[in-house]
Amino acid sequence: MGSTGTNGSKSRFEDKLIWGLVIAIAIGIVAFGAFYYLDRYAYSSPAPIDREITQLEQMVVNDPDNANVRLAVADRYSAKKLYERAIQQYKEALKLNENLDRAWAGLGYAQLASSRNEDAIASFKRALDLVKSDKAGALSPGVAAVRYYLGAAYSNQGELDKAIAEFRQVLEANRGDADATYQLALVLQKKGMHDDAIGLFNYATDLVPDFKEAYSGLAESYKAKGMATEEEYAEAMVDLFDQSYDQAIARLQKVIAAKSDFANAYFGLGLALEKKGKLNEAKEAYSNAVKYKNNYASAQAALARLNVASPKQ
Repeated sequence: MGSTGTNGSKSRFEDKLIWGLVIAIAIGIVAFGAFYYLDRYAYSSPAPIDREITQLEQMVVNDPDNANVRLAVADRYSAKKLYERAIQQYKEALKLNENLDRAWAGLGYAQLASSRNEDAIASFKRALDLVKSDKAGALSPGVAAVRYYLGAAYSNQGELDKAIAEFRQVLEANRGDADATYQLALVLQKKGMHDDAIGLFNYATDLVPDFKEAYSGLAESYKAKGMATEEEYAEAMVDLFDQSYDQAIARLQKVIAAKSDFANAYFGLGLALEKKGKLNEAKEAYSNAVKYKNNYASAQAALARLNVASPKQ
C-alpha cells in the first residue's frame, strides 16, 4: 500500500488497515462493517466473501439507488484489496448521500491503501467534519481509527507535525494502542527526536512483547544515539522474533554481560530460552527481569506460566 513507515512496518500496518476499518466505519449509521470481523475470525476460505460480492453486485444492479448496498459491496471490495472498485462504489454511495460519514471513512481507507494519500486526507477530514458536532464521539473508537489513518496519510506525505497531532489524539482515546504508539514513534524518529522515539518504541513493546517492527525502530534510534549495547539488544529481539533463537541468545548474553541490570534483555533472553526448551534457564532470566524492573507485567506473566507448568528438564 505504499510507504507507511520504516523498518519493515508495512505488513503490520496493512493488517491494521485492512481489519481495523470495522472500528472506523462504526462512526456511521449503517452497520455493514461487522463482516470484517466475520471475515477475519470466522471464514476459513475466501469463498464466502466472494459469494457475498456476487450477490451484492446483483443487488446493485437491481437497486442502483440504494446507498447501503453500495457501501456493503465497497466494504467487501476493500476486504479483497480491490481498492479501485471500492473507491468507485463509495463515490457512488456519496452521490446518493454526500453526508455519509461512514462512506467517507471507507473511501479514505481505500485511497490510503492504494497510495492516494492526498485524496485519503481529504476523505478522512470530511468524515471527521461530519461527526465533529458529536462531542461525545470526539474520542470514540471509530473517530480514533479515522484519525489513525489520517495520521498515516500525513506521515506518508511528509507532513510530520500534522501526523503527530493525529496520532496523539488517537492515544488520548486509547493509551494502550500499540500501533498508534509505534506510528508516533516513527514520525518522531523522522524528525530526529530519538529520545522520545525510544520511549515510545519501548512502550509499544511493553504493550505487545513480540512487536518486531518496534524493536527494529528501537535499534535505529539507539544507533542514532550511539547506544551500542542497547542497539545490540534491540537487534537481538528482532532475531528472536525472526526465530533465530541461538543468535538471539548469544547477543542477549553479550548485552547482559555489558549491562547486568538490563531487565528487558533478561526478558528477551527468557523468551529465547523458553523457545529452545530450556525452561529452568528461562525462569532464571525472567526472575532477573522482574528483579531489575518493577511491575514488569510480561516477565511476571511468563514466570507464572512456567511455574504453573512445573516442567522438568
